[in-house]
Amino acid sequence: PATRSESQGRWLRCALSSSSKLAGSKKMTMRTEDVKHIVVHCSKTTARQSDGLAAVERKCRLRGALSCGYHFVIARDGTRSNGRALTEPGNHLLGHNQSSLAICLVGMPGKATPAQKASLRVLLDILAEQFPNARAVTHEELQPGTGRGCPGFKIKEIHGGT
Repeated sequence: PATRSESQGRWLRCALSSSSKLAGSKKMTMRTEDVKHIVVHCSKTTARQSDGLAAVERKCRLRGALSCGYHFVIARDGTRSNGRALTEPGNHLLGHNQSSLAICLVGMPGKATPAQKASLRVLLDILAEQFPNARAVTHEELQPGTGRGCPGFKIKEIHGGT
């Protein structure tokens, strides 16, 4: 059986190599050194609404995006899904898409589940190794007043090392 770090390494390699969903569009790429922030968001969806990557991607498309605007989505049960390739700029925060990675927790502000918080901690640890110059922040911390409380906590409450 694989160790936890071996499993995480395989998962990250999969994320790094995931294909773009923007077929037919002009691709821009991000390099490791371009990434200044890892931005945590919430989907602002209620418990009655669908959970997971497909639901978040659907919501992004309704806002006019061609695909999921986030690099990762963490479902209420803590399951992590890959959205965009890590080399592809996100579509999550005007003015910061070219220099940040995006993580979306499914749910309302302040309602992250213990499983989501645990999964987020692990993901932030993995990304901190891959992107040592990036600082983890929430939408609200990066652009106060624009996120309407998104995601409802401060990063230091979840992950002290960033």
